[in-house]
Amino acid sequence: MQNELTVIIGTTMEKIRQERSLTLEQLSALSGIDQDRLTVFENCQARPDAEELLDICKALQISISELLDVKSN
Repeated sequence: MQNELTVIIGTTMEKIRQERSLTLEQLSALSGIDQDRLTVFENCQARPDAEELLDICKALQISISELLDVKSN
């Protein structure tokens, strides 16, 4: 079952990866996370744990709040 946070992370991650013209293979190499696991995240079937979240953000060169699509007031 998908929850809102899982969907936000997956869709935002895919959008930013594509904006950066990165393949899943390239993101895997940059983040150290298996390509199949990244696919699961982008398909909103699971969400990354805290360590994976940090690795993805570092690889995409974004903040966690950007990945979580947090809007400042």
